[in-house]
Amino acid sequence: MWIAVTKRFSNFNSSIKLSQESKDDGLGKCRRITKILNKEYWEKEGEDDNRLMVGSWGKNTAIRPPYDVDMFFVLPAEDYYRFDAYTGNKQSALLQEVKEVIQATFPQTDMRGDGQVVQVKFNSLMIEVVPAFAIDNGTYFICDTNDGGKWQTVNPARELETLANSDRDHAYNTRRVARMMKIWRDYCNVDLASYVLEALVVRFFETYEHADKSLFWYDWICRDFLGHLCGKANQYVQTLDGGWHALGDAWKSRAESAWSRAIKACDYETVDRVADAGTEWQKIFGSYIEVTPA
Repeated sequence: MWIAVTKRFSNFNSSIKLSQESKDDGLGKCRRITKILNKEYWEKEGEDDNRLMVGSWGKNTAIRPPYDVDMFFVLPAEDYYRFDAYTGNKQSALLQEVKEVIQATFPQTDMRGDGQVVQVKFNSLMIEVVPAFAIDNGTYFICDTNDGGKWQTVNPARELETLANSDRDHAYNTRRVARMMKIWRDYCNVDLASYVLEALVVRFFETYEHADKSLFWYDWICRDFLGHLCGKANQYVQTLDGGWHALGDAWKSRAESAWSRAIKACDYETVDRVADAGTEWQKIFGSYIEVTPA
C-alpha cells in the first residue's frame, strides 16, 4: 500500500523550489538596486550592505515561478528625522524619493511607490524595495502611506526565527508544506497571502500528531492541513511576528473543495490506484505534482 506517495511528494517538493537560475537572477537584481541606494544614502560602494532579504525569499519559502522578491534597504537614522519633519504624507514622500533614486539608473523600467514598497518591475520578476530604519532587537520602522501615512514597526527576524524553529522541530516539514500550499493557492486562485499561509502551517504543526513524519506521510499531511484550514473560517491566526490576522472566509469554498479531493486522493493512495490519486492531486496542485511519479 501507498507505493507512490514518497516518490510523488519528493518529486513535487523538488519541482516547486526556486531554480538556481531564478535565485541568481533575483539576488543579482537586488544587489544592483542595493548598490544604487548605498551610493546615494550611505556614500559607499556595496552590493550587500544595508540590505535584508525578507518575505518568502528571506524565509526560504519561495516557489517557482518567482514573481516578486522582497528586500528591506536600511536607511541612515538622519533620513528618518529628515522625513519625519515633513508635513503631509511623509511616508509617501520617502517612497517617491527612493523610487526616483532607482529610476535614475533604470529610466525605462516601470516603477511604483505605494503602501510600504517601491515596486521595480523588471521583465523577469519584480523587486519590492522596502525603505527601513533600524530601531533595536531586530525591529524596524517602515512606511505605510495609507490613511495619510504612518510609521509601522515590524520584526522580520522574529518571523524568520519562528518559521525556522518550527521547521527544525518538525523534521523540516514546515517549509515544504508551506511551499506546497502556496502552489495550491496560486493554482486554485485562493485568497490567502503568503505570510498567512506560512503562519497557518506553523500553527497547524504545533498540535498535529504527524508533524515530524517523513514524505511517506505527505498525502495525509496535506489532507489534514486542508481539513484544519476549513475549520478556521472567520477566525484569527497568530502571525509569525506574534500579531494576529483575521482570516475571513473568502477562501473557504476553495479549501473545502481541495480537502474533498485530498480525501479522495488519500483513499486511492491506500489501495495503490496511483494514477487516480495523481489525477485528484493535480486538481489541487496542478501539473507540478505528477499523475504517475517517475
